[in-house]
Amino acid sequence: MSQKNEHYPHDSYWRFADKYDYHVTGKLRAELQSRGYKYTGRKKRLVYLLRRIDGALLLYDQCSLTELQTFAQDRHIQLPEHVSTLGKDQYKLLVSALEHADMVPRFEKLLELPPELRSAVYGHYVTGFSDKPLHAPTTPPLARLSRQLKSEILPVFFSSCTFDVHHLGLPHWSEESGYTYTGSRTVCFFRKMTADNLACIKKLRACICEHEDQTMVPDAACVFTIDEDGRGFKASCNGALTGILPENFQKRLRGIEQAVRKVMLRMQVRKNDDGRIALRLDDVVALRWALQLGYSGRGLLDTIAPPPVSGRAVRKTH
Repeated sequence: MSQKNEHYPHDSYWRFADKYDYHVTGKLRAELQSRGYKYTGRKKRLVYLLRRIDGALLLYDQCSLTELQTFAQDRHIQLPEHVSTLGKDQYKLLVSALEHADMVPRFEKLLELPPELRSAVYGHYVTGFSDKPLHAPTTPPLARLSRQLKSEILPVFFSSCTFDVHHLGLPHWSEESGYTYTGSRTVCFFRKMTADNLACIKKLRACICEHEDQTMVPDAACVFTIDEDGRGFKASCNGALTGILPENFQKRLRGIEQAVRKVMLRMQVRKNDDGRIALRLDDVVALRWALQLGYSGRGLLDTIAPPPVSGRAVRKTH
């Protein structure tokens, strides 16, 4: 459980939403009371307690001193030697120490589970991440704790979620717009990914939008969802449009769809023995090049070699 990261929104997909920050103190107290707790503290504390409840964490304020001492002993939490002489302050110190320990979990017993149980835990862990497409997400927190956890969790993460490829620079699809390019965050995300992890991806969403941080379908001028269903990747177009579009938009849309489908056909010939198609970096490059060619009307991918992966703009030729 953590605060929202305002400086890097791509790290917020695994965090709880800040849904309590704008509530008045009275409403926060009522919310706690509706969940079976009665508190009269300050707003900051009330928000913190509600977030603990959302994270299925225990509210230690409801426990007795004996229970807190037992929790601290069982979890091997180091306390000052003079803690027993603090009187009422001992209770506050124990609550603070236990809450701090909850914020820095070590998962020492997780790797002692059999592999099949660990895999089930990882699947449950990433379930909430797959609710909506992710754009250049950071590594899931649990995978940051050790190399073994990272190697075991990332394949589950990449095979369960949908990842966005953002193609930018087309304000209102104007004829005068001479540049289109793949967003720098998209480029960095796929460049840094290992071939094994990239091959795990089953769902991509190619979006043509004006700004890189537009991640919702209504904000994108055009969206292609590419879903690996066991027989191969299939592209389906959803034209969710915003702004004032030119009259020839449908023609451009057909050109983009045709170019994307050419990429899909090329991938079909690479099926593994199990019938799956392992995604590769050159597939992502070809996909973003198809968006550029389709938009410009130059859909003949067989005659134009795709450029290297780059976040720099590609000039249209007329």
